[in-house]
Amino acid sequence: MRLARSVLENATGNEIFAIIGILIFFSFFVGLIWWVVKLKSSKVKEFSRLPLDDDEEASASTDLDSSQSENKK
Repeated sequence: MRLARSVLENATGNEIFAIIGILIFFSFFVGLIWWVVKLKSSKVKEFSRLPLDDDEEASASTDLDSSQSENKK
Protein backbone atom coordinates (compact mmCIF):
# COMPACT_ATOMS: atom_id res chain seq x y z
CA MET A 1 0.00 0.00 0.00
CA ARG A 2 2.83 2.39 0.83
CA LEU A 3 4.48 1.68 -2.52
CA ALA A 4 1.33 2.50 -4.47
CA ARG A 5 0.75 5.66 -2.46
CA SER A 6 4.32 6.89 -2.95
CA VAL A 7 4.19 6.16 -6.67
CA LEU A 8 0.93 8.07 -7.02
CA GLU A 9 2.19 11.00 -4.93
CA ASN A 10 5.43 11.29 -6.92
CA ALA A 11 3.86 10.81 -10.34
CA THR A 12 3.70 14.33 -11.66
CA GLY A 13 2.49 15.08 -15.14
CA ASN A 14 0.47 11.86 -15.40
CA GLU A 15 -2.88 13.42 -14.58
CA ILE A 16 -3.75 13.50 -18.27
CA PHE A 17 -3.82 9.69 -18.37
CA ALA A 18 -6.40 9.55 -15.58
CA ILE A 19 -8.52 12.16 -17.36
CA ILE A 20 -8.31 10.29 -20.66
CA GLY A 21 -9.23 7.02 -18.94
CA ILE A 22 -12.27 8.55 -17.29
CA LEU A 23 -13.35 10.16 -20.57
CA ILE A 24 -13.07 6.86 -22.43
CA PHE A 25 -14.99 5.05 -19.69
CA PHE A 26 -17.71 7.71 -19.58
CA SER A 27 -17.98 7.91 -23.39
CA PHE A 28 -18.37 4.15 -23.70
CA PHE A 29 -21.26 4.00 -21.25
CA VAL A 30 -22.98 7.08 -22.64
CA GLY A 31 -22.72 5.53 -26.11
CA LEU A 32 -24.06 2.23 -24.84
CA ILE A 33 -27.02 3.92 -23.16
CA TRP A 34 -27.69 5.94 -26.33
CA TRP A 35 -27.65 2.74 -28.43
CA VAL A 36 -30.08 0.99 -26.05
CA VAL A 37 -32.47 3.95 -26.03
CA LYS A 38 -32.47 4.17 -29.84
CA LEU A 39 -32.91 0.40 -30.31
CA LYS A 40 -36.11 -0.58 -32.11
CA SER A 41 -38.66 -2.54 -30.12
CA SER A 42 -38.60 -5.35 -32.68
CA LYS A 43 -34.88 -5.84 -32.04
CA VAL A 44 -35.45 -5.78 -28.28
CA LYS A 45 -38.05 -8.53 -28.64
CA GLU A 46 -35.70 -10.52 -30.87
CA PHE A 47 -32.85 -10.18 -28.36
CA SER A 48 -35.12 -11.12 -25.46
CA ARG A 49 -36.09 -14.38 -27.20
CA LEU A 50 -32.49 -15.47 -27.90
CA PRO A 51 -31.92 -17.33 -24.61
CA LEU A 52 -35.22 -19.19 -25.05
CA ASP A 53 -34.79 -20.21 -28.68
CA ASP A 54 -34.03 -23.84 -29.41
CA ASP A 55 -30.87 -24.81 -31.18
CA GLU A 56 -32.95 -26.65 -33.77
CA GLU A 57 -32.96 -23.66 -36.11
CA ALA A 58 -29.22 -23.22 -35.82
CA SER A 59 -28.48 -26.92 -36.33
CA ALA A 60 -30.89 -27.08 -39.28
CA SER A 61 -29.15 -24.21 -41.03
CA THR A 62 -25.76 -25.78 -40.30
CA ASP A 63 -26.91 -29.11 -41.74
CA LEU A 64 -28.24 -27.33 -44.80
CA ASP A 65 -24.96 -25.47 -45.31
CA SER A 66 -22.89 -28.65 -44.99
CA SER A 67 -25.10 -30.58 -47.42
CA GLN A 68 -24.86 -27.76 -49.95
CA SER A 69 -21.09 -27.71 -49.70
CA GLU A 70 -20.94 -31.50 -50.18
CA ASN A 71 -23.11 -31.21 -53.30
CA LYS A 72 -20.71 -28.68 -54.81
CA LYS A 73 -17.80 -31.12 -54.55
